[in-house]
Amino acid sequence: MPEITVIMPALNVAKYIRPCIESVINQSFTDLEILFIDAGSTDGTLEIMQEYASRDSRIQLIHSDKKSYGYQVNLGISLARGKYIGVVETDDYIEEDMYEVLFENAVSGGYDYVKGTARAFRDISKDIEITFDIKSVIGDRIEMNASIHPQLFPTDRFLWLGLYKAEFIKKIRLNETPGAAYQDIGFIYQVLNRSTKALYLNKLVYHYRQDNMNASGYNPKAFKYLFDEYKLILDETPAKNWLPYIYKKMAEQCISRFYNMALSGKYWADYAEEIEVLRGWLLVGMQNGYVTEQLLGERNWSLLLIWKESSEQLYWKCIEAFEDKMNRLKECLKSVGDKQIVIFGAGKYGKFFHALCENRYPGKVVAYCDNQEELDGTCLQGVSILEPSKAAKQFTDAVFVISITKDVESVYKQLLNLGLEREQIVTYRPDYSHLLFNIEY
Repeated sequence: MPEITVIMPALNVAKYIRPCIESVINQSFTDLEILFIDAGSTDGTLEIMQEYASRDSRIQLIHSDKKSYGYQVNLGISLARGKYIGVVETDDYIEEDMYEVLFENAVSGGYDYVKGTARAFRDISKDIEITFDIKSVIGDRIEMNASIHPQLFPTDRFLWLGLYKAEFIKKIRLNETPGAAYQDIGFIYQVLNRSTKALYLNKLVYHYRQDNMNASGYNPKAFKYLFDEYKLILDETPAKNWLPYIYKKMAEQCISRFYNMALSGKYWADYAEEIEVLRGWLLVGMQNGYVTEQLLGERNWSLLLIWKESSEQLYWKCIEAFEDKMNRLKECLKSVGDKQIVIFGAGKYGKFFHALCENRYPGKVVAYCDNQEELDGTCLQGVSILEPSKAAKQFTDAVFVISITKDVESVYKQLLNLGLEREQIVTYRPDYSHLLFNIEY
């Protein structure tokens, strides 16, 4: 009997699956049973899985007769022989020691499950990868009785971050709705409700792809999937102390899907009924005092108030927000024209602006400059970081784009004092919306 079963559901991911498989078969922990569960791939995915299965005896290739992520995972769980079970989505990849770390902690502490952290990523080019970290809790090592901490539900969002005790997870089932979307919502709700001993580690174990445009978040059926999951949860009549956090997660996910709908440029009328049911549930939550501004935060609360009036109003508000973001980016790039760019600011926002440029105009950014002396002469995303006076001397014809959040006026004056003309200096108010990568500009 293997110590760990790794379930790998797949459907048409030939573009990404090789690095995913390599990251699993090359784990430092080797006592694995690996279940490839294919739902009828037609793009070469199946052949790649057959290739690996033919040369690694730990791999079993299983054919699913349903195109349902929930069904695939349930099938894998039912067939798993391991004492512990994990899931890896086949367009992602994992750290080499993921299962060694999670297994050692799970066994030593007798936990129902152990979770690490993830890094979401979007590949832009050979040198540029935009990332952000995903953590369920704050702290290096947090042990808890999850069943009495409903506030975990909005933050613990992904089943694949964990390693689960088989005897625990085999009592839980995912919703077997069609497609590969959101079935982990109901799964996580069940896990948290039933677990009395869980461990969260501040250890990077998983890399979550964000540049797959076939991902569920961009699918017009998203509201149908959300409806299916939350109906399942609400039909179970959750305890009252769980309701604020169920509504919080519902609101956040719905608002996010409104932004995706706005990005598509078309109201998803085919799913208007589900949108209105979700809206109705949230209105009930507001009326009963479960949904509050304090819980959602000022931004989401203001958007929820718009949705309270009508779904179409929220849709147009999201379109307006995108237009504002796009106009600012277009104005910046129009000011640059055909000149090269030097980005002032080697931090999060400067890197993000570089990625936006590289996404449409490869090679246009030739350097960064920054006032942090220790960065002078180093490299970031394939280009050099220079002290501002050096950058001004080396790139006399470039446009310097200031992409920082503080001291913008003083930096503007600093660049003028270094001899740059006013038309060579552009300020771009930082924006960190990943959806900008999916829009033409």
